[in-house]
Amino acid sequence: MQKLLRLLRINILVFFSILFVIEIIFFTLLKTKIISPRLQTAPYYKSLSRDETVKKYGPPAFEIPAKFSAEKSYNWQLNQLTTRNTKQSLEPHYYGEMYQRNIRDSKVTSHLTVNDLQQATIYRLDYGFDSNGNRKTVVGSASSSDTNLSTRFILALGDSFTFGEGVSENHTYPSILGSLLGQDFNVINFGFPGVSPQQILERLIKPNDKLSWIPQSEGDAIYLFLPIHLERVFCRLQCTTSDENTLTKPAVVFDKDQITMKGQIKDIKDFNRLFLNALSQSQLIKYLNFEYPKHYSPIELTQFARLIQEVRLELQKHKKINRFIFVNVFPFEQKQLLFSALAKHNIIVLDFSDIPYPDVLQHPTIPIDSHPTSEFYYMLSQLIFQSVFK
Repeated sequence: MQKLLRLLRINILVFFSILFVIEIIFFTLLKTKIISPRLQTAPYYKSLSRDETVKKYGPPAFEIPAKFSAEKSYNWQLNQLTTRNTKQSLEPHYYGEMYQRNIRDSKVTSHLTVNDLQQATIYRLDYGFDSNGNRKTVVGSASSSDTNLSTRFILALGDSFTFGEGVSENHTYPSILGSLLGQDFNVINFGFPGVSPQQILERLIKPNDKLSWIPQSEGDAIYLFLPIHLERVFCRLQCTTSDENTLTKPAVVFDKDQITMKGQIKDIKDFNRLFLNALSQSQLIKYLNFEYPKHYSPIELTQFARLIQEVRLELQKHKKINRFIFVNVFPFEQKQLLFSALAKHNIIVLDFSDIPYPDVLQHPTIPIDSHPTSEFYYMLSQLIFQSVFK
């Protein structure tokens, strides 16, 4: 028995020694850029052809006016660079001040360059903020401050895709949707880069933000969903100890009858999270770009739907919300489970993930960066307009 235990200990020691050597090798190779992390294979999904897309959704969404063309907005030759690393600078304010809505009636200049190549500018834009700390929406020649003539509001909820990272104020989807809807609607850009559903909820439940600054008493809310929002709530393998953006988000506690927020995600010390975080530090795991577990559980998807419903209920405490619309634009393998959970709360779901964006748009995303261009936002605004408001 003692010999067996000794042999077992030796085998364990040898196993971990080999793993340690492998980790050192991959750390060195990745650090010196001799090798790069493997690209993830996108999960299989069926998208429409260009002709099928136009037939299903109608031509207007894909007939991009010249003023929304992204052809002259960026240097498209940057896409030929092998590096995908970028560096962003903000002046004179920072994201923390922007998130707290401390920037009012002012602007922030965002400068995005290819890392280590200062001359390789991807974009340099001014982000204007209104008197309530939200990014301005521009409807024709009118700004978001000219809202008293509107009879209803539309609150656009979301992250940088709603905020319009990398595009000018009149090219964000809230601005374009406002132009399509006309003067009767006050479209408010309630988006912020990197935000999560619980952060939206956190702002709404603060005593000093009861939406009293919205002059209209009723309207609709639109939540633009990205699959990464699930990670910002549940913090799976992608959530490493270096991912401060996610780790510092409020930790959501799902009780049977209520949803509360307690501390930050990094404060959660359960074994499952510690194990996944430790696993995510592996250099071999980083090279393989491996994620475990690959799917969110049905319980987690149900909890996420509850969180979205909680946002809706909080909004309804302050304003009459006629419709709460959940918009999905990216392929997501478990989307039907999530949509079914949302339907139980009578949340309207618009799913545009079957559209092959590179086939129907000349420039769907900003070079190097993954954020959409004005072409994408025009298409999205048209799709929402035709599906809900026309």
